[in-house]
Amino acid sequence: MGREARARTAKDSQRRLLNQQIPQTGLPGEPGHLVLHNEFVAGDPRNAIPVGGGIGGYRVILTLARPGFLPVPETEFSFDPDIPGDSHLAIAAPAVKLVARPDDPIVAMTMYSESSAGRIEFVGRPNKKGFLGRVEGELQANNLLDAERRAYRTLAPALSDWSAQLDIPLRIWRIHVTAVETGATQISVINPFVEATVLSPTGILSPEYRGFSSLYREALESNSPAYQFLCLFKHTPNRECSGTRRRIRAMVERAVSDSPTMGRNGAGFDFCSRSARSPFRGCDWT
Repeated sequence: MGREARARTAKDSQRRLLNQQIPQTGLPGEPGHLVLHNEFVAGDPRNAIPVGGGIGGYRVILTLARPGFLPVPETEFSFDPDIPGDSHLAIAAPAVKLVARPDDPIVAMTMYSESSAGRIEFVGRPNKKGFLGRVEGELQANNLLDAERRAYRTLAPALSDWSAQLDIPLRIWRIHVTAVETGATQISVINPFVEATVLSPTGILSPEYRGFSSLYREALESNSPAYQFLCLFKHTPNRECSGTRRRIRAMVERAVSDSPTMGRNGAGFDFCSRSARSPFRGCDWT
């Protein structure tokens, strides 16, 4: 067996060791995180670092996906950093026809982005079709979640500009963060939806109920925490959907606190604190 074959066998063996059934937590469609924490021999100072990570260096991989197409099934939460992503942005052959230097193919592109979160050098990796699949970068952060937020806030303006100028969607499917010192890994996940049997409508669906239920449906299907928050915030004063109020409250609070764009350390929290300072005041959640 050659060296490359042995390396592939070892890598496949490591992937099999990570396969494990986990119970579903949180609400369907709700964003969350999974953390893989390493334990070292007794006395190793790295054991004192919290599970969520400490101040230090982090590697971040932002994997893209085309709308409606997932790189892996929605119930598979893989920590594999090499999952190929996909998008509509062509950066290399065969998607891009190289005329000037056909014998010098593009293997990656470097992007320098700067925001309030700092300056980060990102490397964009094409997939086999030549479309941007992943964006990688290294940065200093306080913990795993802080590294994700800093990378997202720094890269998002560039992706939004490309999307606006080229009329293409650029969706970040998963953010993979690894602590350089400990190897601890965090991935962003979306809780999968459960399969359910058909439900016969009971009673008369009033126009008010239909309006609020459509907002709730939009929130469940949205991949934008900001848009999801707005849909659920609009829903909170309603009294007719009392069976979902607890779930809505939990989803709104999670969207505000965990979102890279709307959390307390996020760029959009000032907007939330002004326009939604007391979103639940006067609401009966019982």
